Amino acid sequence: MLLSSALLTGCGASIDSSLPNQQTTLYLSQDTTVDFSVTGDTGNDLSYSWQIIQYDSNNQPVSSNYLQASGSELKRSYTFTANDFSHFRTEVKVSLYQLISTGTWPLNVLMDSVTWEISKPVEKLGTQIPDSVFVRNSNDLPNLSGISDVTGHVFLDNTTFRDAAALGSLTHIGGDLVINRSKIRTAKDLHLNPALVLEGGLQLRNNSSLTSLTGLENIPRLDELVIEKNRLLKNLTGLSGLEQIEGDMQIWNNGSLQNLSGATRLAQIGGSLTLDDNFVLASTKGLETLQSVQHSVTLTGHPVLSSLEGFAGLSSIGGTFMIGFSTSPDNQSNYSTSYLMNLSGLDALIHA
Repeated sequence: MLLSSALLTGCGASIDSSLPNQQTTLYLSQDTTVDFSVTGDTGNDLSYSWQIIQYDSNNQPVSSNYLQASGSELKRSYTFTANDFSHFRTEVKVSLYQLISTGTWPLNVLMDSVTWEISKPVEKLGTQIPDSVFVRNSNDLPNLSGISDVTGHVFLDNTTFRDAAALGSLTHIGGDLVINRSKIRTAKDLHLNPALVLEGGLQLRNNSSLTSLTGLENIPRLDELVIEKNRLLKNLTGLSGLEQIEGDMQIWNNGSLQNLSGATRLAQIGGSLTLDDNFVLASTKGLETLQSVQHSVTLTGHPVLSSLEGFAGLSSIGGTFMIGFSTSPDNQSNYSTSYLMNLSGLDALIHA
């Protein structure tokens, strides 16, 4: 019999409660043992899977192991070992699956899950944290109190709060600032210090309440800029100080993005510019100061895009310029190529 797992959340069976509270990060000393438990639905067609996931300082998973059963499937114990201590952070995750018959083969459907965040105590050298910082729960924020320098990355990921005033003391981040699945409504909620030097890139991903980038005006350069799946974001207002991106600029799947107004000083992109699946993007207006893109420019999946006026100042591209139309042939004539007449350095112009 073939058994498959569907990566879908179902409805019905659920996890009701958990101990310890999963909205509090557990800062543990080595060899500390924690008892984890949940209450929830049980039955012959339901099963609970317990997993340990460890991450490196780039917040990438480096190992994943299942916790073996020791009695009730609703409980597990875990000892925070030297191996955990060597990693940036650790997650304990319990997932509830339901076995559902589809007529062809049974599916193990994910119904619910709970994740606990575990970390070693944050090391501080005066006002510096010589590592990356991960912030998810409200009790993570005091780690940044009085800190001016983080030598690695700063991650706000799946946060349980809106206001991140604790970031306001930072004047230097040696890596990236990554805001993913947060509850912020505007970038002002980050309270970024006007004197902040951000050495790496800026990533804004999956922020379902984000409506404005206002609050980022004092960032003049970035290694890269990623703006992805922020469903309420309408433009780029707030990036008025940004003059240069050393690497790529990627703007993907922002369901309300209408134009690119706001980046009023951006002149150079050292990598590629990618605009993809911003379904209501009607114009590239806002990028008129952009003069050069070192690699390629790609625009795909914009069914109502009717103007390339934002590229009026673009004079040099080191790679290809690709426009992938997702409109009917009758609407393709809306793209005015007069804005591209002064381009040099094109290897190819692809009309997909």
